[in-house]
Amino acid sequence: LDWCFEQQAVWCHKQQYAEICMLSNDAEDSCWIMVDSGAAVHACPLIWAPQANQQPVDRQLALKNASGDSVAHHGMKYVSLICEGDNTARVKFQVLDVTRPLLSVSELTNNDNEVVFTKAFSYIKKDNNSIAMVRRNGCFFVKAKLLNRNDHVTKQIMAMEDSDLPAQQTVE
Repeated sequence: LDWCFEQQAVWCHKQQYAEICMLSNDAEDSCWIMVDSGAAVHACPLIWAPQANQQPVDRQLALKNASGDSVAHHGMKYVSLICEGDNTARVKFQVLDVTRPLLSVSELTNNDNEVVFTKAFSYIKKDNNSIAMVRRNGCFFVKAKLLNRNDHVTKQIMAMEDSDLPAQQTVE
């Protein structure tokens, strides 16, 4: 999160993220993921979601942060998540030199998800399934639980090829 802002806003944004993380006392495998309209790709840091194998990529992405500095691209990983309403998702994250995971609105909409931001209620919807977003200090987040490879749902998701996944289970 802090890679996108100038110095004064970096501190403010870190504080906001800390506040959103304190909204819940859930287990460590639950997390808040920012939904970012300015991000080109879904991104996560190297150390996030260790249960998902990091894979090399055929082509390095040339990405820059808001300051114009290059961001190192280390590979990609598919992360299995369970979100609100027991909606499952398998998200293709690019592993970058970032500090927190984020979902790209651009990638979500490119994959037929509807992303709606309103003052009253914000959500991500695909087919008949929706996931509510929480707005905190002008930023939007979804709450997700990282699934362990030993979880029954994760095994089912990982066993499927991408083309076999039902539409509501794939968020790329």
